[in-house]
Amino acid sequence: MSINQTLLIETEPYLNQYDCEQHEVKRFLSRLDVYELPRNHQPFQERKRTLVAAFSAVMEPHGKKHLFEHISQLGQIEDAYNNVDLNHRDHVIHALLTFILGIYINEIYWGKIGNYTADKFQWEIASLFHDIGYTAQFANRTFQQYFKYIKPTVSGAPFLPPRFHELSKRINGLDVIQRQLNIWNLAIDVESEYRRMFKESKMNHGIISSLTILKRIDALYQKKNPERLDYYEDNWEGINYGQKC
Repeated sequence: MSINQTLLIETEPYLNQYDCEQHEVKRFLSRLDVYELPRNHQPFQERKRTLVAAFSAVMEPHGKKHLFEHISQLGQIEDAYNNVDLNHRDHVIHALLTFILGIYINEIYWGKIGNYTADKFQWEIASLFHDIGYTAQFANRTFQQYFKYIKPTVSGAPFLPPRFHELSKRINGLDVIQRQLNIWNLAIDVESEYRRMFKESKMNHGIISSLTILKRIDALYQKKNPERLDYYEDNWEGINYGQKC
C-alpha cells in the first residue's frame, strides 16, 4: 500500500475534526501525479485552484477565512517565479501534504507512544501557513541576483515595512513568539535571528511567515475586540475573540 493510500485510510476518521472534506482529501491524494506535470499544464493549474479553495474552507469555521489570501498570492507568485528558477518546488502543494501528514502523526503516531497531541486548530494554522513568507524571500533573492555583479555591492535590509514585528498596541510580536518557544524548550533567540536577518540581508521565510500570520490574526482580534478583553464572543459568528485565544 502506498504512503498516500495509508494517509487516506488512517486519517479518514479524523478529517472532520480538522475541518476537512473527505472527498477533497481523497481527490488530492489520489491525483498527486498531476503535480509532476509542467506548471503551465492545465490540469496542474486547475488542481492548484482547488487546493487554494480547500485552504479557505478549513479556515472558515474559525472566522479566519481571509487568511487564505496569502496562500492564493503565494501560488500566483510561485508560478511566476518558476520562470526564474526552474528547480523551484511548489509550496502550496507541500503545505497541504504537510497538513495531512501532521493529522496522521498527531492522531495515530503520537496516540500510540504517549498521551500528547497538538491542538487541532493550531496545527491547521502552523502547517497550512508555515511557508507563506516565501513570497518575501523570492523578492529578496531576485533582488540580490540582479545586483550581484554591480559595483558597489548593494546591501541593506530585506523588503519589509518598518517595524514589521509590531502588533497592535505596540506589542512586540517577537516577544510573543519567544514566550511560546521557551515553553517548548527550544533554544532559539528570536530577536537575535530577526536582527541577523537584517544585518546579513538574508530573508528568513520562517520568521516572516510567523510574523505575517501573527499580525493578521492580531489585527482581526483587535478589530473584533478592541478592548482586548480576555473573553469576547462575536454574537454573529459565535467565535470567541478573547485575548487569551
